[in-house]
Amino acid sequence: MDERWKKHSTLDGVFERYVDGFANDTEFHRQKVQDVQPILDDNTRVRNESNGRTREGGRKVGSIPATIYYDWVKEWTTKGLVEPGNMAGLNDLLLARLRDPDYSKFRTTYGGI
Repeated sequence: MDERWKKHSTLDGVFERYVDGFANDTEFHRQKVQDVQPILDDNTRVRNESNGRTREGGRKVGSIPATIYYDWVKEWTTKGLVEPGNMAGLNDLLLARLRDPDYSKFRTTYGGI
């Protein structure tokens, strides 16, 4: 099994590899990693410089690293909060998570969302 990290084809800054499974030699797992610090630093910069305001007058409320986003979707799917292929309610879950002070590093604005 090739266990070298390779750049993900569509997700910027994400690397993945396939590793042998733990149960037997016929299983494998795909692992993804991402350096999220640049995204968190950019969120802080945007929050401090413009409080999320764009030149067009809109407001960006946050940036979530791809690997974190997919972990959250997996968590909510496992809990039955969203169904595979039917992501109705996903935005509500994302907004609730962004409103939680524990996840403030993903926010690009100080105000309410």
